[in-house]
Formats: sequence, C-alpha cells, structure tokens
Amino acid sequence: MKQPTRVSAKFLIFILVGLLIVFTNNHRALSNQKNSPKPEVGRQQLLRKLPQSFKNCLPKFLEKGKIISSYKQGNERYFLIFLRYSEPANSTNVIFQLSNNICQAITPLKNLGVDSLLRYVEKEIVLALSLQKYQNLANEFGGFKALEKALIESHKYGSGHDEIYYPIEDVLALKQLGINIPASPLIFIVSPEGIYGLGENNQYKLIRPFN
Repeated sequence: MKQPTRVSAKFLIFILVGLLIVFTNNHRALSNQKNSPKPEVGRQQLLRKLPQSFKNCLPKFLEKGKIISSYKQGNERYFLIFLRYSEPANSTNVIFQLSNNICQAITPLKNLGVDSLLRYVEKEIVLALSLQKYQNLANEFGGFKALEKALIESHKYGSGHDEIYYPIEDVLALKQLGINIPASPLIFIVSPEGIYGLGENNQYKLIRPFN
C-alpha cells in the first residue's frame, strides 16, 4: 500500500500521536488542569514496565517513551507505545505485538505524517488500543469531563491557520466514550483511504484520497 501524502510542515498535527503530545509540550491546555498525563520516561525505565523481550524490540535511538495502552487477543498481546527519538528528532505511536515471547513492531517506527494505524493492523486491535488510550487519559486527568475540557482547549490551537488531524480510530473511540469531535473546517479525519474534511451540511467527506 502506498504511503499517504504528507501534509505541509506549516500545519500543526494534533492527536495523530495521541493527546500525549498536546499535553506534554507546555501548552496552556494544562495550565488550568489539576491533573495531567503521566510523564514520558527514559528507555531503561520504560523497559522495566514491559516484558523482557522488549529489550531487543525498542529502537536503540529511543530517547523517551510511554505505554499508552495494551490489549490481549488469544495468546498475543499488543502494546500501543509512544516513542520519542532524539536523532533525528521525531515522535510517534507504535503498536508492538508480543507472541510466544517474541516482540515486533507492527506499525512504522517513524512518524509518517498524517496516518491511521488501521492501515497496518486489524480494526479490533486498533480500536481496543485507542479506546483504552482515552480511558487511561481520562483517569489521569480526573474523569471524562476533565478530558473533554482539555480536548476542547487543544482545539483552540487550531484557530487561525493550523489544521488538526484525528485518525479515524480516535474519533470512534471518543464517540464510544461520549465525546464527539466538533465539526470544523480546521479539523480533519484520517482514514486508511484518505483524509476527510468538512463539506456541505457540516458532514465530513473524503477530500484527499490516498492514491
């Protein structure tokens, strides 16, 4: 499958690598919150939280990371982990599969820009990991109302000229939790087939297909 077209660097990409990025880079969204997400930790500290096989699974150039969520399907376990690299500077969410004590990354280890993890992994697994991601964030923020408030604050950074991108799995997970993404010409939804933008009657339609 061909890689999706990158969006110009002048656009600020939110949500694609989770709310973690929005809330850990000194944004004002945190200033009025009593709670905040758990911090990223260094490579060795992260490894202590994971099965032993991850020692040879995590990239050596990893600077910091955070376990976002996990999911078990049969004899296999899946981990959604936020990775931050120092050289080159980059960050992304990666799904790792653990099977028979063998670990492997099943989504790209580098940030490909606007993307959806549904392009690489079956829907049940991705949606389960996304749902738990927001459930965990809600717990860290002190409830779903606090999470929704912080999410609304993050949308304010899209005013003026910045676009905000949500992978479709995040939209579905938030909807299941009772949090709806507002209709906005600055908010776009990324699916495996392309990018959806606001059209007529405040309905989202495919505007940039991935060829």
